Amino acid sequence: MNYPEIRIKDGWLLREAVSKPLHELRAKDGDMLADVDDMERIINAYNKAWQPYEERILTSMCELLNLNFRHTIIDVYIAPWFGAISDPMVIGTKYSPERFVTVLAHELCHRLLSDNVQTSYNTPWLTEWKQLFGDEHTFNCLVHIPVHAMLESIFADDLNEPLYVKIDREKCRKYKDYNDAWKYVDEIGYVQIIDQLKNSYSNLYKQYKNS
Repeated sequence: MNYPEIRIKDGWLLREAVSKPLHELRAKDGDMLADVDDMERIINAYNKAWQPYEERILTSMCELLNLNFRHTIIDVYIAPWFGAISDPMVIGTKYSPERFVTVLAHELCHRLLSDNVQTSYNTPWLTEWKQLFGDEHTFNCLVHIPVHAMLESIFADDLNEPLYVKIDREKCRKYKDYNDAWKYVDEIGYVQIIDQLKNSYSNLYKQYKNS
């Protein structure tokens, strides 16, 4: 399989257009908005933490579901006052370098699940996942069930780094939908969820190839 180049970079346009207004709105007295030097330091730390894991994480997530990323380059924009989103890929500066590894892997799972060469980009993913996991879940819970199952398999099994999963679980306890997704993964079992996803993507690939 061919894996995308992951480019972790300063989202300077986002810093100007979004981070500055958010800082003015939310910052407490004494809080300073990251400048160019701060961003260089943060991005260097993120890259240093990510690089030892990049090839293994990308290999694991692609082989797990027999999927390939649609894009050969994925830019990861770093900007203050953001959380993390997968499309476009934007991650905030609030994470420790170690936590950044899990956050980036999380967002890459979202991207791979929804934007790969094996399926159409028009695939109605919510409908597909409701059929697999049930329609009683909230949107945020539903879309994180496959992601959390993948993270469990990647970090606990393939990388033998269960601590990363433990930390993710602890962070997710503060957010109901994310925590509910982990509860579902524990109840059903990540291996069974991965098998369901494999079958689903295999069927979708056949439909896509024959369309």
